Amino acid sequence: MGGRDVCDTFSRLLHFQPLPLGISNLTAADREYHTDAESLQITYDPSSLAYTTLLEFFYKMHDPTTKNRQGGDSGTQYRSAIFYHNEEQEQQAKKVTEEAQKQWWKSSKITTEILPAGQWWDAEDYHQRYLDVNPGGYECPAHFIRNFAALKLDE
Repeated sequence: MGGRDVCDTFSRLLHFQPLPLGISNLTAADREYHTDAESLQITYDPSSLAYTTLLEFFYKMHDPTTKNRQGGDSGTQYRSAIFYHNEEQEQQAKKVTEEAQKQWWKSSKITTEILPAGQWWDAEDYHQRYLDVNPGGYECPAHFIRNFAALKLDE
C-alpha cells in the first residue's frame, strides 16, 4: 500500500480531504537540487477531527525512525516531517511525537522533523494517484497502518 492509499482509506473513515500530493518547504531554486520533502496536504474540519488524531495516524502509517528513508527509497525527499501552520499545531506535533516515542517507537528514535509550513508546490502529474494509474506499481513496504493502542496524551 502506498502512503496516498493509506491516507485515502483514512480520509473516508474520518472525513477529511487529502489534496494533491506535492512538495513543501523549498524555494523555486531549491526544486532543481531535490531538497524537497514529498508531502500530502490535508484539509479538515477541526470541529469534527482533532489535529492530534491526524498526527497519531501519521505515526501509525509509516516508520518515523528511519532518517531520510521510507522502505527502499532513500534521500532527504523521503524524510519524515510534519509541517505546522501555527504555534498550537507545533506544540501538538511535539507532544504527539514525544508520546509516540515513549509509547509506540520505544526501541528506535523518531527522526521526524517538525517545521513551519513553507511554500507548497503540487507534484508533477505522474505522481498524482500513481497506483490508480499504475496498478501493481511500486508500493512502499513501510506504509501500512500499525495496530498501536491510542496514545495517552496528558493535556
